[in-house]
Amino acid sequence: MKTTYRFNIPDTMVFEDDYEFKSNFDEEDGDWLAEQAAENYHQKHDGWESSWPITFIIRKEDGSEIGRYEVDRETVPQFSARKVSQ
Repeated sequence: MKTTYRFNIPDTMVFEDDYEFKSNFDEEDGDWLAEQAAENYHQKHDGWESSWPITFIIRKEDGSEIGRYEVDRETVPQFSARKVSQ
């Protein structure tokens, strides 16, 4: 069963602006929760525009803090080619 968690980023958001995500991990797996929060932020909240690493505050659904985690993003280059005329 998935549990709802919340996250925010210090100095950029207030508590009322926390983002929600669901996870199969429990609160003892804070590192994994932070990685899922980072993925959620990157994909759904324009996190791809942010400068990384980013500190995430992970909270239970009731608002109590699980922990603060610094998450870095790895860059995977992608290349595309097309033939050009001489």
